[in-house]
Amino acid sequence: MRRFGLFLPAMALLAAAIVVLATPPPARADFKVRFTYMGAVITLDDTTSSSTATGGATLSGATVTYTAGKITVNNLVIDPNGTSDGNTAGYSISATIATSNSPGSPFVAKISESGLNIMNQSGVNGLGLLTIDTTSTDFVSPGLPKGFLTSTVSASADGLNGTTASLTFNSYLDSTNAEFGTQQGTPTIGPLALSAGNSVSGNTFATVNVATPYSLSQTELISLNNGDLLFDGSSGTSLTTPAPPGLALALAGLPFVALGWLRRRRQAA
Repeated sequence: MRRFGLFLPAMALLAAAIVVLATPPPARADFKVRFTYMGAVITLDDTTSSSTATGGATLSGATVTYTAGKITVNNLVIDPNGTSDGNTAGYSISATIATSNSPGSPFVAKISESGLNIMNQSGVNGLGLLTIDTTSTDFVSPGLPKGFLTSTVSASADGLNGTTASLTFNSYLDSTNAEFGTQQGTPTIGPLALSAGNSVSGNTFATVNVATPYSLSQTELISLNNGDLLFDGSSGTSLTTPAPPGLALALAGLPFVALGWLRRRRQAA
């Protein structure tokens, strides 16, 4: 009887081990940054630590470093003619870092870019449009039914720029977990006019419905004249949990509590 009693727990442990071994490991979240200019497309994929170029673009001369949830770019030149000599081709791009914290934390899910330096070196007069799309999937936290989606962007223009640049930015949450999904978004920032030697920044907010897993994406449109430079660019998209109603009321009442305490103290004195 004792052997039979020991046999049952052993079988239960064996069954649990089989379930664990049979369960596939969680999929790694997709995190990508995509640059588009005049039909040329360069995509940086942190998931596979790979870079692809289409539409005549080339990765020649570029340095891209991949770490889990981080992408660093230097001397990336995008042009439909595939020329990347650093002087006479499309847009030259460097970014200190692009990040994603997927699958998120209890309080925030976010993607961001910082240290972005961009120069139009196409040799063609007039404004040229560069699009930068960033996406990250498989966020599961925060996972409340409602959340605050925040969109932020900033950049500075070189003092020698000859023409006013333009900057437009959008942030999105997609509860279908689609790459570059645009299901729900914040109000558009811009277009912001960026004149020589000046800086601009903007932020917008939206309350969104949250269903896990979800993706976060952002799109930045940059128009620069030939020979002009934008530097120290940064952007971000984040989802945060709204404060519980009780906490919000408590925080709102703190000034009145403090005022009452001061009055009682003065009366006692």
